[in-house]
Amino acid sequence: LLAEQLGDDTLLDEAELSQLCGLAAELRDRHRASDLRTPVTTRELLKVGKLAETETMELSAAARTVLLGHVGESDERLVEDAIDAVL
Repeated sequence: LLAEQLGDDTLLDEAELSQLCGLAAELRDRHRASDLRTPVTTRELLKVGKLAETETMELSAAARTVLLGHVGESDERLVEDAIDAVL
């Protein structure tokens, strides 16, 4: 469902959609386990996708820009590690 919504609303290719959904799953799992205090919503993922549509920004850079600006300071390291691992 998430991949369909992101695919409908962004110009990401299948590989990028898969990566972004993998990152979302990782971060949402971490939030459910109470490791991550700030939830990552579909809205933030759409922002990542829209930013990554530009030829000047790769998916990992877009994820860092959007997500590190969204989460609290205590969550930054975990989000950076997830981006490095998944993207």
